Amino acid sequence: MGRLYLSNNGYEESQTIDGPLTIVADAFDSDRLYLDFDCGLPGTLQDSNSFKLDRKTCPAYNSGDCEFTWTFRGGEGTKTEDDGNPSLELRFNGHIDGTCSDGSSGVLSFRFTLTATPDESGSKDSQLEGRTQSLRTALEQAARSSFRRGTSSSR
Repeated sequence: MGRLYLSNNGYEESQTIDGPLTIVADAFDSDRLYLDFDCGLPGTLQDSNSFKLDRKTCPAYNSGDCEFTWTFRGGEGTKTEDDGNPSLELRFNGHIDGTCSDGSSGVLSFRFTLTATPDESGSKDSQLEGRTQSLRTALEQAARSSFRRGTSSSR
């Protein structure tokens, strides 16, 4: 379960996002990891229970009548285990730039926090695609609304 926080020139909103996220860690016997989120978030394992995410700007893409570019400024995560039940805390932040065909544009800052537990079900792939899209869709809708209110902000 995650929480998405959005802000833009004094405007703030938060939403609950519920969905899986795939993490590939130490796949090639290194200290690097990769989160399968939007265009992928690379990071570095700090130790066996924590990691730092790298800054990354995703390629621009079109959605509906707008063009968006995501920039992830960074983040961190920790893994804990309570009575044999592992969980993951993930926090990252960034902004989404957008320009829409109606002339509206702006920048919307976001911060995302996630508390996750391993998914034991067998259909992870189809769930992953649909639910990571829900976070993207929530950000796009908030950005469009913010741009059209004329409350664009600087990073």
